[in-house]
Amino acid sequence: MASTKKHVIARITNDRARPMIFVLEPWGDVFKMQPSDTFEVLSDDPPVGALDVDTNDRGITVYGWIGSSLSVTRNGRRPPMLANEAAMNRFLTASVPKPRPATRKRRVTATARPAA
Repeated sequence: MASTKKHVIARITNDRARPMIFVLEPWGDVFKMQPSDTFEVLSDDPPVGALDVDTNDRGITVYGWIGSSLSVTRNGRRPPMLANEAAMNRFLTASVPKPRPATRKRRVTATARPAA
């Protein structure tokens, strides 16, 4: 009989002052993470590979290793997933600040002087 014990692989907290999205790949599960939320990434089996975590202005993406079976909980329960792409886009549009205008970078050219 297979074990039903879950292994906690990581605890990830949204330490920002605004909601973010949390994506579990390669399954494409998308969750809304409120400020101060902590999600636990769980595995059905002991980890045999590395867990990659990427962050950006919009959220956090966790990538499972080959052959992994991962799930996410918040306070011991699975958080609700964002329903579809349209809902995710509305959430992102509302929660991500508008980008600032790009600053102009100056190109500086260095010239070498021959040794005397």
